[in-house]
Formats: sequence, structure tokens, C-alpha cells
Amino acid sequence: MHGRVRFAGLFLAALAGCQSSNPSTNLTSLPSPKMMKPAAGEATVARAIATTDPKKRNEPIKPSTYVALGNYRDQLAANPELSFGDAEQIRSSARAAYHEALKVDPKCAAAYIGLAKSYVAIEDAQQAFAMYEKALQNVPNDAALWYEKGLTHARFKDFDGAIASFQHATKLDPDNRQYKRTLGITYSRTGKFEEAFATLRGCMKEEEAHYTLARMACHLDRPDVGREYLALSLKAHPTFMPAHQMLMELNNGHAPTTAPDSGIAQVGYSQPQWTPAPRVQVGGVE
Repeated sequence: MHGRVRFAGLFLAALAGCQSSNPSTNLTSLPSPKMMKPAAGEATVARAIATTDPKKRNEPIKPSTYVALGNYRDQLAANPELSFGDAEQIRSSARAAYHEALKVDPKCAAAYIGLAKSYVAIEDAQQAFAMYEKALQNVPNDAALWYEKGLTHARFKDFDGAIASFQHATKLDPDNRQYKRTLGITYSRTGKFEEAFATLRGCMKEEEAHYTLARMACHLDRPDVGREYLALSLKAHPTFMPAHQMLMELNNGHAPTTAPDSGIAQVGYSQPQWTPAPRVQVGGVE
């Protein structure tokens, strides 16, 4: 831990020396590094430090360096030991770094993505989606980015927007089973069970698809529909134990309340580590 704090201090000092002529990206006014817990990979930070070599100071700073700096600051802001004011100050400086990257390259998709995630961290959905749209204007065929945008729509319970983004992702990467699974479960979250089943059958067995929809139906307080899908699951596979167990719970008056895990709450894109307040998650879908 102490080694990482010392590393953070060296990083901040190096960048402050390199960019002291640019107030918008100067780090000298930030809280003490001792208050910060670096969450970024040190390899990424090391690459940013490399560009601050005194021998290279006369060379233009690359957009990727500003983006690495912004990412690092955003992850520093995730430290729960920071006060609200200090965290917001660091996030503001992170967004300033992304904007510096865009001054160098207005088409830098990574900078727009960094801004989007930073706005997600402060629950500013409108700004986050605006940044995702700008990123996608520059990399419209990036399936992973469409998927990431869909996860963010789902995070804010905009399931129609999530479905549209997941559809783009699956069209661009039709062999990705995770994309299909998440799209199918999001369909079911909005009550579109037929579309959900058709999509889920593209990435799982019939009995598993019916069982998945049964769980979502119960999560939506529709146990009658859940029973129907459990019956279909057992018809497809009479010894499928998860369906038997769930049916037994229903018969005992203990309706399952958890929806299937869709991966929607994951930010392995990652949904940022810095979620301001824990939300009630039901199997990955709220």
C-alpha cells in the first residue's frame, strides 16, 4: 500500500512538472496523494509518465497521454476515504484532461469514452449518453462500445435504449454469446418474452432459456407466467434440477425474487468502480 502511495506521489509530481504551463491539467492543487488510493494499472500510469521525460518536454503531448491521465484521476476519485469536495475536484480535473485530449484530436474516441464514464460516476446520464454518441460517431463499428453504452442505459433503467444498443452490438458481433444473453434478458425485463426467448435460444439450451424467463417473470411479480415457463423448461428437459427447485419454491409459497444474472451491472467495460451509492441489484438487472 505504501509503495503504491509513493508511486502515486511520483506520478503526480512528474505530471505537475511537465504541465505546469497548462492550468487546466495542473495537479498541484489536488488533495495530497496520501489521501488517494490508485486504482489504475501501474503500467498505464507508467506509460503516461514516460511522456513526461524532460528530454521529451518539447514534443506535443499525445491524446493517449491525456486520456491515461484522465482515467487515472477518475480512479483516484473513487477512493472512499476522500471527502465529497476532494473527489469532485479530482473528477473535474479528469474531465479537463479528456478535453485536452480532444483539443489535440477532436476525434479521439477514448477521450469521449472517458468523459462518458466520468459523467456516469456522478449520475449525469444525459451528458454520459451524449459523450457515448460522440465516441460512436468516430468508431461506429465498435461492438464493445455499443455494448458498453447499452449497459449504461440499463444502469439508468432506460431499457429501451439498452435494447437498441445491444441490438447494434449483436449485429456487429453475432457470435458473442454474452451480448445475446444480455439482450435477451433485457427484452424479458421489459416484458417482451417472445423476443427474449428467440434471442436466448441463440446462446443457451431450450430448458435454460425457459428457466431464465421464469426467473425474470417472478422478478416482475408474475409468478403465473413463471410457472408456465418452468413447465416448458421441464418439458424440454424433465430432469433439469434448477427448474424443479424453483417450482418447489413456488409451491411452498416462496416465490424467487432474483432475476437471472445478465451481466448488466458489470462494468467489466467496465461499469466504473466508483458507483456513488449502492443500488439494489436483482441478478444483474434492477
